[in-house]
Amino acid sequence: MSTLCRQYELLQVGDYDKIAAYVSKVQDLVHLMKNCGETITEKMVIKKVMRTLAPHFDHVIVAIQEIGNVSTVKIEDLLRSLLAHELKIIERRGV
Repeated sequence: MSTLCRQYELLQVGDYDKIAAYVSKVQDLVHLMKNCGETITEKMVIKKVMRTLAPHFDHVIVAIQEIGNVSTVKIEDLLRSLLAHELKIIERRGV
């Protein structure tokens, strides 16, 4: 269990990681931890994702915080917002 907790603590999005893959990685790890008896709420997962994103997502996170819905946002909604931003970045880079 301590290995899973350590992996969770150290998990960070890489510069070239896709958002969907990163969120999936976080959710997979959380699922394993829950199976070992750890209590992790969706709010904890959302805060983890928001805290560990690359800096170019900062304004998306600030917008969510400014609206004041961090406590009510669902992981699917957060992922949708982050994917929209990621797509815009990709379009602008012409990748």
